[in-house]
Amino acid sequence: MSHDRVQTLREKLARCSVSDHYGLISPGLTCYLNSVLQVLFMTQRFREEIQRRGSTDATAIDAHLDSLFTDLRTKKARTHSILKELGITGFAVYEQRDAAEYFENILRLTSAEASKIFKGELIHKNKCLHCGHGNDSKSNFWILPLAVEDTHHQTCSVEQGFRNFFKGQKVSEDNVMFCSSCSEKREAEMDCELTRPPEVLTLLLKRFRFSHRQRCYVKLHCRAAVPPTLRAKGGTYHLYALVHHYGDLTGGHYSAEIRSFQTGEWYRFDDDVVQMVRQSADTHVSDPLTEFICAPTPHQLPHSVPAHVQNGETTFCKTCQRRRGSWRRVSGGGWRERGSCSPPLPSDERRFIREETWCSESESLLG
Repeated sequence: MSHDRVQTLREKLARCSVSDHYGLISPGLTCYLNSVLQVLFMTQRFREEIQRRGSTDATAIDAHLDSLFTDLRTKKARTHSILKELGITGFAVYEQRDAAEYFENILRLTSAEASKIFKGELIHKNKCLHCGHGNDSKSNFWILPLAVEDTHHQTCSVEQGFRNFFKGQKVSEDNVMFCSSCSEKREAEMDCELTRPPEVLTLLLKRFRFSHRQRCYVKLHCRAAVPPTLRAKGGTYHLYALVHHYGDLTGGHYSAEIRSFQTGEWYRFDDDVVQMVRQSADTHVSDPLTEFICAPTPHQLPHSVPAHVQNGETTFCKTCQRRRGSWRRVSGGGWRERGSCSPPLPSDERRFIREETWCSESESLLG
């Protein structure tokens, strides 16, 4: 065989991808639901909680999810019972719907013990700039919506959008708020704080804005720079799922890219087709398709510690004010651990560009 033919064969084999995961068989245009169900199935803590409670809570959708998840472990699964529970029947299966909306719908129908993994709490603060009177209110959320700036097809930062969500803003002129202390409308300062971080953080990129010129909502097609980690109150979140949308407000197609908590490999889920995919070595920059993102805290990663890891060394934590076991994240792949009780990272975690040491108790960054 000639050298050219051998080289061509090698290139074809390199493009082939083998998957040990299975797709979903569903009627009509329900790709939005397929993507969401695969994200939930590939969320370790959620899958375990559904399996534990699937047969005990007849009022929730857990039993149907448990049956679906059981099938997905060994074969392609059908979504018909889930569609029926969600009221998507008849011609409704041919309607274009929103993946984020049905992500929330499923969680509302799921038992509280399972859905709380995705639930967080915000406190909204309003302060009158005239008298200083403040008013606080709390609210729960499944998804945090992030504004996407129209950067004329350049890359927008998900991390910056997350920071901007919690950035205070002044309301004035036409947007002044009523102050109960002043008994009239006043300029005010508004901000919000993450008071109870969810175990799994879900972010929605608001890609649609109203165009006064076109008199309709148009999609912003800027690329989204999605970081492999995101620091927030309560710890650091590690990227494990992306849901993409192709098309516009009136139609399109959904698919998902998800990292396996068992192997650390990334897979693309496109209805009944599943393929292993390669990720970039640095910040994950998507095509202009990413709609929403899921990232779990370190506690959601595998907890088995390889035998070659040696325990013993501890590090002083300023938050705890004592020496604690710690875990270290390094560039170039792999991971190392100091002390015990350390949540390991997947062995193929190649995207980190510096070394960081974290307290295993308070999850504070050390040094």
